[in-house]
Amino acid sequence: MSDIKRVLVVGATGMLGRPVVRRLIEEGFVVRALARDVDRARTLLPAACQIVRGDVRDDALLLAALDGCDQAYINLSEPMVKRPPPWSIEVEGTRAVVAACRACGVRRVMRISAMGVDDAADQWWAAKCKRDADRALMESDVEWTVVRPTWLMESLCTLRIGGGLMLCPDLPQSPLRWISGDDYARQVAAAFQSTNAIRKVYQPQGPENLTIRQAVKRFCAAWRNDRRRIMSMPIWPMRMGRAFSGRSHYLTSLLDMTRDHFSRIDREAISTDLPAARMTIEDYARYVERTGDWPRK
Repeated sequence: MSDIKRVLVVGATGMLGRPVVRRLIEEGFVVRALARDVDRARTLLPAACQIVRGDVRDDALLLAALDGCDQAYINLSEPMVKRPPPWSIEVEGTRAVVAACRACGVRRVMRISAMGVDDAADQWWAAKCKRDADRALMESDVEWTVVRPTWLMESLCTLRIGGGLMLCPDLPQSPLRWISGDDYARQVAAAFQSTNAIRKVYQPQGPENLTIRQAVKRFCAAWRNDRRRIMSMPIWPMRMGRAFSGRSHYLTSLLDMTRDHFSRIDREAISTDLPAARMTIEDYARYVERTGDWPRK
């Protein structure tokens, strides 16, 4: 049928790629996932998702994966390291996908970025990579859409640590309008089906303003069989590990960006022509139980 949309998802097996794949399939899209490890992808993605082997560094495989597609969705992220790698997967990967789309005649391309990257680009290398990748898409001649969401509820799952604990980075004055991956994915699906979304930047948000502690507390309370104690962690002791751990450096830089830029933008609801996000923290916990997908970074 000519009205069926065929989408290649680059980064489909990632924490924020999986809910997009599920939702696009439920909305009637034909979804193809580009995967370096096809066997692993089959364990993470729905059976209805087509999986093809490929890598954004391999032009021939990328072109083959795009064959027959109408649209492409880019979900790439940098490694959690201290310094920028010599080859940016976000910037160069986005450029590679755009070039392949142009070669194949795929006109619609969407990518996920992050709220606040324009302001934070001069302070943190990863924010700069996201901003530069956005620009690489926006300066191309394809029909682009950039989505810069606030914190997704999937991030709450990554705060679980051993011993029945939930780590809670302490940013008491930085409320966020958390959005679930499924609500975000509904907006992605709607944007793909709307000509109004072409050449537009969206900033997806959820229905409530909550600090990280408030969100973690409600998330823990929502689980009937996995109640966890909350371990509050101010940023300053986390900074002590920055010199020794790339992950610590990345996380504290993200928290600084959240405090200085995310929450400043995110305090007020931003008008949008996409479907409103309605899923609460408690709804999201049920969603994780229903899908069996416990996100991991």
